Amino acid sequence: KVLVGEIPLEEKEILSALFEDPKEMIPFIFGNLRTQDFTHPISQKISELILNTFDETGEVDVNHLLSLLHDDHEKTMVANITFNKYQLGEEFVSPRYPFEQYIQNFVFPL
Repeated sequence: KVLVGEIPLEEKEILSALFEDPKEMIPFIFGNLRTQDFTHPISQKISELILNTFDETGEVDVNHLLSLLHDDHEKTMVANITFNKYQLGEEFVSPRYPFEQYIQNFVFPL
């Protein structure tokens, strides 16, 4: 099993942004990266579920996503990300480091 603590901070923050404002962030983020760009397998699975759910319904409901997951580690990750969605890393919210650059550095590391 993969532990939640092993998920890279950047991936947690991107997933958090997807939950925070799905209608704006999903088209933007997935216009710049693919679910396969996530390095952690749980991040990949959650991002795929988010994208598929959004494509089907036009929204992302955390309770619905949790019902689709059967693994406790995956459920814990979603719960932690949605619970801590306002505790993003300093780089993410810094006015000197726009979100667009953050996504580009995730896809194409400096």
